[in-house]
This record gives sequence, C-alpha cells and structure tokens, in this order.
Amino acid sequence: MKNFIYCLLFFICGSAIVSAQTQCPIGTGTYLLGFNGDANVPNPSTAPHLKPDYTGSWLGNSLSFSDLTKNSAATNLTLTAEIVTVSTQQRTVIRVTGTTAGVAPTSGNNYIYTQVTIPAGNPILQLSQYKANYVSTAFRFSLTIFDVTSGTETILLTDQSFTVNTTYPISYKMLPGRTYQVRIYPTGASPVQLDNPELYGYPVSNVRATAICANPTVDLNSSLINTVVPGAPFASLRWFSGSSTTPLASSVVGPGTYTARYYNTAGNCYSPASAVVTVTQPVGITTQPSPTPQTRVVGEVPTALTGLVASGTSPTYQWYSNTTNNNTTGVLISGATSSTYSPPTKATVGTDYYYVVVSNSCSSVASNVMTVNFIAKVCMKVGNSGGQNLDSNAGILTKNKTRNNWPTEVRNGYLVLDSNTKGFVISYVDNVNQIVNPIKGMMVYDTSAQCVKLYRGTSPTINSTKTGWSCIAKACND
Repeated sequence: MKNFIYCLLFFICGSAIVSAQTQCPIGTGTYLLGFNGDANVPNPSTAPHLKPDYTGSWLGNSLSFSDLTKNSAATNLTLTAEIVTVSTQQRTVIRVTGTTAGVAPTSGNNYIYTQVTIPAGNPILQLSQYKANYVSTAFRFSLTIFDVTSGTETILLTDQSFTVNTTYPISYKMLPGRTYQVRIYPTGASPVQLDNPELYGYPVSNVRATAICANPTVDLNSSLINTVVPGAPFASLRWFSGSSTTPLASSVVGPGTYTARYYNTAGNCYSPASAVVTVTQPVGITTQPSPTPQTRVVGEVPTALTGLVASGTSPTYQWYSNTTNNNTTGVLISGATSSTYSPPTKATVGTDYYYVVVSNSCSSVASNVMTVNFIAKVCMKVGNSGGQNLDSNAGILTKNKTRNNWPTEVRNGYLVLDSNTKGFVISYVDNVNQIVNPIKGMMVYDTSAQCVKLYRGTSPTINSTKTGWSCIAKACND
C-alpha cells in the first residue's frame, strides 16, 4: 500500500530572500510520515501492521504518531491491509468491512484513527487539505479531529464522496502541548478500500504574546514559544512588518505590527502568517503641563493646564485632582481624558492640586503636580479720608532728613517707616506658640503657617470672635 500520509507540514524558512509571501502549495517537499500495510502478511490480514513510516521525511521522529488502529469499542468494523490489483497494478490498500452506510461521525464508535502528541515547543500545525490516490467505487467516509486533551471532536468532512487525486479543503489547528486523534468514520457500503489517503497542512509560529514592549527596541523572537527550526530545507524563521511582502533583515525592531512565517527553500514559499504581534513603545513625558503655580481670586476661572508633550505609542490621558501635594493619591476626574485640562473655579479660599497620568499597554507615568491657589478678594477701595487727621509722632528713617515736619506730615500713623535702600524685616518663629508672653499688636512671620501673624489679644474691640494670633490676609476692612 502506498503511504497513508498525514502531512502536517512544518515550513521553516531558508536562507534565500523571497519578496512575495507566496504560500506553499501541497507536496512541496513536505512529507512527514505515512502508514504502510505489511505486504508479507496473509491476504487479507487481521493484523495490518500499519505503523508510522518516516522514510523520506525531513522531520524524522520528532513527532510520535501511533499505529493506524481500529477503535477498540467498534462493534461492526474490521480493519485489514491487503494487496489488490487495480488496472493491472498491485496496490496495498486499507480495507474496512462491516460498516453501516450513512452513519454520521461522532454518533458511534466505528472509526479508525492515528494519535499524535504535538510537543509544547513546536509550531501550531494547521491542517489544510485531504487527498486520496485511489478509492473503491463505493468509498465514502467522514473525517474528524478529536482533541484528547479537551475531549472535543471537530468534524472536518461529513459523509464525503471522494474523487481520486482530488484535494478537499479542511481547516484545523493542532496546538502544541495537546494530543489529537485523526479519525476516519467509513460511511460507504461494505467493504470500502482507500489507497494512500493524505492530509496536508502548514506550521504557524506559536506566539506567546501578541503585545510586547520596546524600549526603544525589542527582539520579536521573544514573543514566540520556540524559534528552533528542524534544518534543511527549512532553515530559518522570517518576520514581516505590517502588510509588507519583504522580510525584515533583523528581528530586533521598534513599534509596529509584525507577523512571522516559516520559509521553505525547496519550494521558495512560505507558511501562513502567525498571529499579529504588536510592539508598543512605553510612554514618557517630555514636556510638563503648565502654568504652575497659579493664583486666582475665589470665583475666578484658572488658566487651562496645557503644553503636555508625551512620547511613546498611542498614549492615553487621565487627569486627577487632589487636596494634598502629590501625584499618587488623587481622585479621578471623570471625562478628563485629553492632554489638556481646564480646572474649575472655587468659591472658598484654598489650594487645589492637579496631575495627569499618561498610559499605554506598556507603562504609565504621572506628571508633576500643578497647583492652583485661591485667595480672598483683594480690597481696592479708596481710603477713608473723613476720619481724624492726626500727626504721626514716631518713625524710622534711613534717608537723609530733608523735611523738618517728618514724620508728622504723614497723617494718622502709629509708626512711619521710610527707606529707599533698606527693607522692613520682622521677626520670624517656627510657631507663634513659642512666644511665651505675646503683646497685643505684636507681629511676626510664622514659618509653619507661612504667613505674617498679628496678635489681637484676648478681647479685641473689632471682630471679638477672632482672638489670639491670626494670619494677616488681603481683604477689605469695612
């Protein structure tokens, strides 16, 4: 009998450069293994010795196919290998007897099969065609793949009537790390004969990760389970960028989309493409948003925070607000997902903090904190000129005295300071509580509160509820 071939093809790339991604046709040096009935056994034989034969296979014994076997639970099916004469030529064929015409696959136990385990490091095996060189007149059968690992059976051909030397399309991917049975359910009238049935397929690179990060480049081979190739005539793996038909000179690349193909030097052709691998550049911030800090009177709208420049592949943005000066514990601002943000106004005195997080599938980074201070309205009223008109009797002057009536000419002052070369420096303390005996009217700078404080005493005549130390703020004193 001719070889019962399950050609699970591994097209692995060679050294020649091919510009077009031509997919390899059937039979381009792709023989993997077959099953040969032993011609020396009695005719017919109940012990067909249908063992895998790797003669002429470039793959050798790296895959372990079981003997072609009848299902042990079959109730009305026998399997033999025998020599028959067809058109004066002797052929070793598989004869299946005792079948029931029209039996649907997976509905019974009457099938023959071979079993194979795909090693975990192998490419995906994508079945693509079935072919038989000779069949008896009444031959019909159904073809299925049973995934032993998951217990799932997939029908590829149902009660198919075959024509000699005609290929029939099928589609199935055998995944590495799983065990499969290739099952044939004879459905023709008994007996049926088939000579040298063949399965064809392709290897597809087994992608570990469809999204990887480049910083600034990455080796695409890191996205594959295994890049080892069997050798001549399948000598190399090739990568392609996007829709380009020209293989890349190197697997080390920057951002983009890529697919891998195995190249067959004998057929000058390629296997189908792998899953698309997307390479992403991590994000970064090259220019921080501005302005910061900014100070606004309560009720006034702050200036928009703009100018952010981000690097990396397809960055996304999310703004956060905070009541403390950090870029980690803020509250997400719903809908604030652009590179700019316009902070709202505020009705009370205080400080708001903002930052933006730039992200993509590879990384995220937070911007610097931007500060918006809201202060009370500044008093711009004209001074009261209708009150008392009293002399100022005390002053400190660093200028040469040129006026005899200074400081009395400065009206209604307790203390007049006048200098064109010196600044007014007041005492400062870490905390006003350090002052043991404060005096009403005392003024110091409190470094912890970051403001100038005035001691108002214990019973001030104006705003009697505001006693002790108080920060001096800009406001209208009505």
